[in-house]
Amino acid sequence: MNIAFIGYRSSGKTTISEKLARIIGWKKVEFDSEVEKTFGMKIPQIVEKFGWQDFRSCESLLIKKFSGKNDLILDLGGGAILNEENMKNIKRHSIVIYLECSPDILVKRLNHPSSNRPALTELSLEDEVLTTLHTRIPLYRKYADFSVNTDYQSIQNSLFQIYNYLLKYLEPANINEYGVIYKNKYSYAS
Repeated sequence: MNIAFIGYRSSGKTTISEKLARIIGWKKVEFDSEVEKTFGMKIPQIVEKFGWQDFRSCESLLIKKFSGKNDLILDLGGGAILNEENMKNIKRHSIVIYLECSPDILVKRLNHPSSNRPALTELSLEDEVLTTLHTRIPLYRKYADFSVNTDYQSIQNSLFQIYNYLLKYLEPANINEYGVIYKNKYSYAS
């Protein structure tokens, strides 16, 4: 079993999945980073040189590679849910957590100077977020086993909700610097 995070870019997937991985002692796989390693360049350069389609194709291959393994925290790209085969692979072996975030908060986060994400469309950022979410929200909800709204609550509060939900799937296995390392109660065969 794995734990997979889905949600729009800047919804908090990377931060929350990283902290959860430390807490339960599982390895985290960040798919944007894995795609960058595969191409040997950053996402803006990948998109500029090869386009979103090649990015998504690479992402799909990586999802297939990692989704059948166990005890991983999977930080999926925001558009991974657009490919039904991706989500079949993920759902087969993972508990899926959807991090919801309202369009206005996403725009604020994406406008932050540290955000270097390439545009998905040629629309303004506000219109792009609204248009893209219109398509994606039904898919995020369809595939989610559990969801948390990250608009105004702290990372710790979001983590607390997720952790409490996941306890029914985890059992103590060891001790780490944060407390207990967990193993999943249910192993999925590859």
